[in-house]
Amino acid sequence: PTGVADSTDAINAASAAAHALTAGTVVDPYDTKTLGGCIVFFPAGKYTVSGKLTIYENCGFRGAGNRSSVIYSSYNGNVIENEPSVTYDAFGMLIEDIGIIGDRTKTSQVGIALLRAWEMSMKNVLVMNCGSHGILMRQCILNTLVAVTSQRNVGAGIRITGGTVSWSDATATN
Repeated sequence: PTGVADSTDAINAASAAAHALTAGTVVDPYDTKTLGGCIVFFPAGKYTVSGKLTIYENCGFRGAGNRSSVIYSSYNGNVIENEPSVTYDAFGMLIEDIGIIGDRTKTSQVGIALLRAWEMSMKNVLVMNCGSHGILMRQCILNTLVAVTSQRNVGAGIRITGGTVSWSDATATN
């Protein structure tokens, strides 16, 4: 967490490892998803990234505070993007106590992009200086946002839209 080396690969490896450990026995009230995943912890520090960070269902990213654990991104795309599950919704994610500082010159940069996220929580998150939207939520339901700050982004602070089948699909499904 020094900000010197690119942390993209290390964070994505930790996220994939957390995802691999998410098998559990508890299911949600609709009996459709398994709950009880793993958290990738970001100790206080500066994390420089040059690519997309993937968060998976039943997993989370947690830092030591939104101004203590800060991701600095030069990526011209979605900085944190969820991986939609094969069964339609990405369920039970957490993003907490993390800051994301973007680069306003990157016109396609979105701080946090969620596609079909279901019952996810975002708490004490700061997203700023992104070249597009701070937070983009497409076809997301039953989510909780607490103490989320999105400022100085070129696009919308938080943009909530209808759904699409994938990030590359431009045709809304609702």
